[in-house]
Amino acid sequence: MHASKSALRWIQRLMHDLDTEIACIRLGKIHIISVTSPEILREFLVKNDATFASRPSNSFSEYVSYGYLTTALSPFGEQWKKMKKLMTNELLSPLRHHWLQEKRMEEADNLVYYLYNQCKSGGGGLVNVRLAGRQYSGNVIRRTIYNRRYFGKGRED
Repeated sequence: MHASKSALRWIQRLMHDLDTEIACIRLGKIHIISVTSPEILREFLVKNDATFASRPSNSFSEYVSYGYLTTALSPFGEQWKKMKKLMTNELLSPLRHHWLQEKRMEEADNLVYYLYNQCKSGGGGLVNVRLAGRQYSGNVIRRTIYNRRYFGKGRED
């Protein structure tokens, strides 16, 4: 049995044995709050969202994120709110998505051209899908970030 499933089942059995809908269990330095009631859960998620939304801060997360300058590892607070606003308004906005659509479509056309050449070139129609997907993903990333497909000279196909 998977370790996380066994811990979950252990907590569920413990709450059933104690006949409670909410429990706070301390595992080492971490407190786990387990809830089985939809009403109590709604209270957590709607009314006290900011209190329970934060991640625990530790030295590794602070070091890796250069002092919590990233969105993924930052604890909930002013820095996290600023980064979330920047991500939603600038990077993940519908306007930016539409602006990058042409670049993605151009790379999709290049992928079809590549696959056509692979099938035509006497290999029996066999295509390495992993390689093709990797090339497509890498080319889309390079096209959107650097506005070119290759770091070097490149090839026609």
